[in-house]
Amino acid sequence: PAAAMLGMWPAANKAAPKGGAAPRGGVPAVAAVAAKPAQNSDPKSMLNMFAQRYCKKTIGKMDIVYSSVQHAGQYQSTVTLHCMEGAQFAGELAATSKEAEKNAATIALQTFGDQVAAVLAHAKKTELNQDPKSMLTMFAQGKCEK
Repeated sequence: PAAAMLGMWPAANKAAPKGGAAPRGGVPAVAAVAAKPAQNSDPKSMLNMFAQRYCKKTIGKMDIVYSSVQHAGQYQSTVTLHCMEGAQFAGELAATSKEAEKNAATIALQTFGDQVAAVLAHAKKTELNQDPKSMLTMFAQGKCEK
């Protein structure tokens, strides 16, 4: 079965702003971030980072929940984003439950594509523009990574 989104978070329907000033390289900021591999390219970790930054809160165990079922020797996982109005996404079939969870996270990230790029780009830009004391304060408030 093809991957399917089970629930849609309303903000995902909104079009992301297009254009804008291009940085020195001539590539718009959102496209530049999307083209670069993330420090941690695991889809589950990226989904967690996106949700944490988008919701502006620390994500707990019950905020993002994965459930897997077995179909003819393969697994399919669904991720439920309780922290984002309960949106649900089903991933492609995979040989292991762990890979199936990654597939579900990938579908969620693809659905929120422009928003993921924008939120992670804003977080990175904010971190880069801070002096060490401000970064320490941000870290203590849970606004940036280790």
